[in-house]
Amino acid sequence: MSGLVRALLIAAVLIVGYSVLVHWLLPSLLHLALAVIRFLHALLYATLLMIATGIIVRWMLPTLLQLALKIVGACVAIIGACLLLPEYWLSTAARHRSGAPPPIAYEYDDAVAGICRVTQLAMQRFVKGLNAATQKVPASLIAVLTGGIYLAWQLR
Repeated sequence: MSGLVRALLIAAVLIVGYSVLVHWLLPSLLHLALAVIRFLHALLYATLLMIATGIIVRWMLPTLLQLALKIVGACVAIIGACLLLPEYWLSTAARHRSGAPPPIAYEYDDAVAGICRVTQLAMQRFVKGLNAATQKVPASLIAVLTGGIYLAWQLR
């Protein structure tokens, strides 16, 4: 085989090899690299989400629930006061006229106060039960479920 034929054969092999590499292998490798990058990106976000969920459930949720309980308690007290205000005005007017409020005023006061107490007690028990439930469920389980749901959503 002469040197020219050998050189042409090597050149043809190089051109075909280069063509296969550029047109078939590199795009496939690029798609694979992009898929790996997307997966690692989703995995990083899932890990951060798992850590944040564990922290929120274990340490922040009880504090937030206690804060919500205080806010709801204050709202119930304000609503109760607003419900008692018209009765107060009527009782005050009745005291000025006859010296005593109508007997229904005491029953109305007791009913509103009872509803407020029952509402606040129910909210306290609900928050106490929810706190106990969050402390019994392992934060790692919640974190893994959160991360799994996020990964399933990202990789769909």
